[in-house]
Amino acid sequence: GFFLGFILWYAVEKLFMHQIGFNDAGIGVMVAAYSTVMLLCETPSGILADRWSRKGVLMLATILLALSGLLGGISTEPVLYVVSTMVWGAFYALYSGTYDTIIYDVIKEETGKGDGFDKYFGRYRMVDSIALVSGALIGGLLGEWFGLPATYFITVPLILIALFALWKFKEPQLHKQDQNEHMLAHVKETFKLVLGTRTLLP
Repeated sequence: GFFLGFILWYAVEKLFMHQIGFNDAGIGVMVAAYSTVMLLCETPSGILADRWSRKGVLMLATILLALSGLLGGISTEPVLYVVSTMVWGAFYALYSGTYDTIIYDVIKEETGKGDGFDKYFGRYRMVDSIALVSGALIGGLLGEWFGLPATYFITVPLILIALFALWKFKEPQLHKQDQNEHMLAHVKETFKLVLGTRTLLP
């Protein structure tokens, strides 16, 4: 969790974008591009995590984050950088919500009930927040000392530490209990739940 939050380029990204030729309109296009990818990937990634593997989805997300950093670092013009942020959008769609469900499943599998989720999820969020803040501070320093592209390249091997940790992680198996359900039924159930719950609909 720490190394998926310890992203050195987040703090210097807009500076780097201006350096390779982005204007304000180009930044708007970039945000629209990765937001569209996130929107399109969010529900399918959740269904994939339910039916296949939450750990597997997080490993795919981690690979996409590393690829995004690599593409971002080698970008010398806006088009390739927009592609890198679209890859990042796919990462974030796979990443968001998956840690929550893994933490809940681990607690339920180990204790037989979901009590304590807030406590352990809070610990995860604390680690993530420490990673984001320290990554931003260190990224700013490294960008100043070694140049802005270096923040992307230095982050990539650190992300791969997260990939190794996920590979070693023993995934809980609770979500596999419903795998006999047909895919179409699963999709219908997902949309029925969202569309039928007023607080989830927005």
